[in-house]
Amino acid sequence: MVVDTNITVAYKCSSCGSLKFLYTGLFKISAFTGKMPACECSNSYIEILGRMKKTLYVSMPCIACGTNHIYSLSLDDFLGGHAELKCPLAKIFNCFVGKDAQVKARVDDMLCRYDDFLDKLGYERYYDNTQVMYDSINRIHDIALHGSLLCKCGSSDIRLTPGSDRINLQCRKCLNTKIISAASCSDVQNYLDNDYFLLP
Repeated sequence: MVVDTNITVAYKCSSCGSLKFLYTGLFKISAFTGKMPACECSNSYIEILGRMKKTLYVSMPCIACGTNHIYSLSLDDFLGGHAELKCPLAKIFNCFVGKDAQVKARVDDMLCRYDDFLDKLGYERYYDNTQVMYDSINRIHDIALHGSLLCKCGSSDIRLTPGSDRINLQCRKCLNTKIISAASCSDVQNYLDNDYFLLP
């Protein structure tokens, strides 16, 4: 029997609010001590403090209260599907760790709850998943700032038009178009690590 030891870590950056996904393996993370790759804004990161027997101790920034919290994660937390780390003060989910599919599902559920909460406060909702749309637009903007949002015709003059669950990118020179789905964390995860976009 082959055991899947791949692990996904998802958290919201306490500085810029965007979602950060980290991918690693059980053996790699259990042997690692130090800072894991930081958010794109460079203002937050998860730090592996150390381990005792089968328990890993991690420190991470909290989007709810603004401080760092230390959590302990057991081998069962990693292999059991997923672990959910909450702010001990605000009781808001801070981080999800585990198998990729379960982590994505929990993040999507959390983002839908945030949107429902905003609905109850009377804010209009323009997007199916507001946080995913904001993260998607911000990532595309960052790529464009680095000169890496291009059309195959060579133009970098690209128009971005958000819809309720997708983003339309259109070259202003040749009118070539690319539609990017932006409804779930899986959608944003598909291109979050890309350093460039090329319209077909």
